[in-house]
This record gives sequence, structure tokens and C-alpha cells, in this order.
Amino acid sequence: MTNRPKAWLAALLSVGFSPLGFLYVGQWIWAILSLVTFVIIAGCIFMFPQLPAQLVSIVFFVFSGICAWLAYRAAVRFDDDRVRPGYSKWYGLIVFVIATITLVIGVRSFVLEPFHMSASSMAPTLESGTKVIVKKWGFGNYATYGLRLFRTTPSSALNRGDIIIFEFPPDRNRSYLKRLVGLPGDEVSYLNKRLKINGVPVFTTDLPDFFEKQNMQPYKQFEEALGDIRYRVLNDAERPAFVPGPSQFAGREGCNYTVEGLTCKVPPGNYFMLGDNRDNSLDSRFWGFVPTDHIVGKVIYIVQ
Repeated sequence: MTNRPKAWLAALLSVGFSPLGFLYVGQWIWAILSLVTFVIIAGCIFMFPQLPAQLVSIVFFVFSGICAWLAYRAAVRFDDDRVRPGYSKWYGLIVFVIATITLVIGVRSFVLEPFHMSASSMAPTLESGTKVIVKKWGFGNYATYGLRLFRTTPSSALNRGDIIIFEFPPDRNRSYLKRLVGLPGDEVSYLNKRLKINGVPVFTTDLPDFFEKQNMQPYKQFEEALGDIRYRVLNDAERPAFVPGPSQFAGREGCNYTVEGLTCKVPPGNYFMLGDNRDNSLDSRFWGFVPTDHIVGKVIYIVQ
């Protein structure tokens, strides 16, 4: 009887993390199927945030219950003469947990990582609460969950109009998400609430007003085009054009602030960022440029 897995422990492990319960009872195929199912369910919850919380709870409860029941039955029916494989013993389960954690950290650090907007500075493109998928590879800044692995020289190119997540220059422990409008060497002008790059006005089209939910008020809405990227921006007609209280930052000597706005020369190895909600965004106009080694990744998918 000492060889037989304990039925209660098999059920408990399955409730905690279904693959563990199945591995414990020697059912590696069930473990893989349950892991794939778990990932699919979690992915659907992330991709469809509008799903009712009660429905999500019911789905997870039913899934965990089925897995616990199957693992319990497998443990009860386990043949005493059967040799338990190494992966079903305590050290095998520990190796599996470590491998799973390593895989998750590796994917989030080097490949793709989900983020969500907690403010409305990128509205209307990204409203508060919007979730995004960020590409991490090629930008040389590999970290997740506050764990910094290492940094390398970036190999992926950035383009004007990209939505970028980066370490906030005044406090690198915080992450900001803004739109890149100025590359190294560019002259960026934002005068009278109109954007120019190297003296050329960015193509702008008027759109109907946008009602911003967080502040519960309408804003003037426009479409801008940077290269092949088109996006919407908001302006508050009640806000003045000048930049109030910009801080002292590296490279500020290359910026000229006036009552109409500002003009900045982007230093080598730096980028100029703006929020799409132009009058409700703390961005490069206020705290300066983003160095290359602060770039975390680029948004490649927006969860609607």
C-alpha cells in the first residue's frame, strides 16, 4: 500500500494546480491535457475581459472539480504492484513546478508579456483598464515580476507611431506606456496642440468628439498619421497650449518652451514619447527623453 498515491492528496494537488494531481497518480497524458485546458481557459479570460466574473468562477470551479475527481479515482484504482514513475514522486513534482515557473518567467521576460492600462493617458486608443500584449524580444531589457534577469544591446528597430512600454526615467521601478513620436536626432515640435516632426506637420484629420469615460466629459478628437500608423488623439479645448511645470531633465537644453508649447531636439540614443490623450498625459514634454536602455517592449496586440 505504500506505493499507492494517497487519494486525498491527489485531489488536493489537482485543485491547486491540475497537472500536479495527474502527475502524482502517474497520468502524464492527463497532466498535459489539463495544462493545455488551463492555459486555454486563462487565455480566454484575458482576451475577453468582458466575461462576467461569476461565469469565470463557475468555469474554474467546474474544471478544478473534474480534475480532482479524476485524480482521486486514478489514485484509488492505482495498482499496488505498479512501479510509480519518478515524475510522480515528490522530487519529480518539485522539478515540474520549478520547470513551470521557469517557463512562465522566461516567456514573460523574453517573449511576450501582458500589461494593462491603469490610467487614461493613452485614450482613446487605450482606455483605463485596457489590456495589451507586449513584444519583449529584441529590446534588450529582460525582466518580469520585478525580477531583472539581464540587459543586452537592443536589436529590434523602433518606429514613429509605435506604442512603447518603458521604464519611467525618473523612477525605473515604474513602467509607463506611451506613443513614440521622436527618434534620435529628430526635432519634435508640439505647438498650439499640433505635432511636427523635423518641421513637417503630422497629417491630422478632424473626427467627431470623444466622450472620455474616466473624466466623464467630451474631448476634441483627431486622427494623426506617422508613416503607415494611424491613431486617434484627444485635445481638451479648455487646457492652454503651454507645458506647465516641466522638470529639469537630461537634454533639456535642447528644448525650447513657449506659451505655444515646445520644440525639442531628441538626443542620440533617446526617444520622445507622447500620450494620445494629449492634455491628460505626463510624457516627454514634462519629464524628458527615454533612453534606449529604458525600453521594455512594443505593444503588438490590444485586447478589446
